[in-house]
Amino acid sequence: IALSKKQDAVLVNLRAEVEKKANEQRLSEINKSLFTACKNGDLAAVEQALSEGADVNAKEGKSAAILWAI
Repeated sequence: IALSKKQDAVLVNLRAEVEKKANEQRLSEINKSLFTACKNGDLAAVEQALSEGADVNAKEGKSAAILWAI
């Protein structure tokens, strides 16, 4: 099926948006893992979350940043 340039651009943009949402969800899960690991004092899990790209400045809802979970 041949697509026009406009249709192709729309599909590219849509694909990028879907990937962005998936990456945001993944990062949110990693950040939650980091919060839990900090709260539980689980150094190995903290290191794992950080190696997966957890954001040390992330916040859990409206609460303080992860550093306050320690």
